[in-house]
Amino acid sequence: MQPQKMHEILKPLKWLIGTWRPIMARVVYPTMKCPVDFDEKLCFLSAGQPVLNYTSTCWHPKVKYPMHLEGGYVRIDEHGCLVTFLTAQNLGISTVEQGVLKDKSLETVNKTISTTTLSNMQILAIERVYILNDKGQLSYTLRIQTAHTPLATHVDCLYEKEKEENEKKEKVEDEGQNS
Repeated sequence: MQPQKMHEILKPLKWLIGTWRPIMARVVYPTMKCPVDFDEKLCFLSAGQPVLNYTSTCWHPKVKYPMHLEGGYVRIDEHGCLVTFLTAQNLGISTVEQGVLKDKSLETVNKTISTTTLSNMQILAIERVYILNDKGQLSYTLRIQTAHTPLATHVDCLYEKEKEENEKKEKVEDEGQNS
């Protein structure tokens, strides 16, 4: 899907829109022997509707096999404060999360978590935090609680935004003129 003109209601989330690549991406959890690094393509795109489309595709950085797939939608209220995050994961888990938007920070917690009978995970709580720092980098922390573990950090990432196609074209044109 190609990005479309952003719907007016999404303006408070403009800083989140785009394709992000990790500078650092790590999975940790109390039940894991050691952290695991991963690579990812994280996208928040506008289709012109009053909702952002969200996708996250993660893979092992060395052997390139897929690790985690997630997709969904981000909605915001007309006041630009209350945010709803809907997700579906390849592990058989779907969530409805709600939270608040403050400046360049988005925090959500689960309202509902559903799992299929084929999912072997019993997740009781989810918290997400996205923060855009002064360098234009996006930090992301995902905390989860299971039936066997307390609420703890599970994913910790720092992203940089991919350059837009137009910026890439302009740069190529500028370099061609300067040669």
